[in-house]
Amino acid sequence: MTDAAIDQALAGAYQRFTDSNPASRRQFDEQARYMPGANSRSVLFYAPFPLTIAKGEGAALWDADGHRYADFIAEYTAGVYGHSAPEIRDAVIEAKSWTVPAIFQIMRERGGVDRHEMYQVFNMGIGMVAIVARNYVAAIGKQLHARVIGRIERGKGVVQLDSAGSGRGG
Repeated sequence: MTDAAIDQALAGAYQRFTDSNPASRRQFDEQARYMPGANSRSVLFYAPFPLTIAKGEGAALWDADGHRYADFIAEYTAGVYGHSAPEIRDAVIEAKSWTVPAIFQIMRERGGVDRHEMYQVFNMGIGMVAIVARNYVAAIGKQLHARVIGRIERGKGVVQLDSAGSGRGG
């Protein structure tokens, strides 16, 4: 197969993908306004744009265009528990339990991004998060020099911001 034939086949595949996923394309274009590459997890990026995953249940995923997929990504939360497991549905983030770096406020103001969305899209200055069983929090926190920034509760599958926290910013 010639280089020209490969290029033509690839262009055709890109066009079919783009035509089949207009909602994911719109989401990608919107996110690209705020974040280079429109994705904070560059390992999951692929051309011409990544799919927007709208929901997950067990080992199944649905994209924004309604296509169903089997989830074979080795992701350490859904990979262990499956998507939307009732035990881990709501994350309550104590937004004032750490000082958020100023860059995130600048991004929020200049990008016109809602505060709650900032916590869903960006790490807000937290480098790593570990979900730990309550009876291990003290020991693991001491070993990792970590602090509690939230909790997991049964709920409706949302991220909640608890602004009461400890008053350290956020």
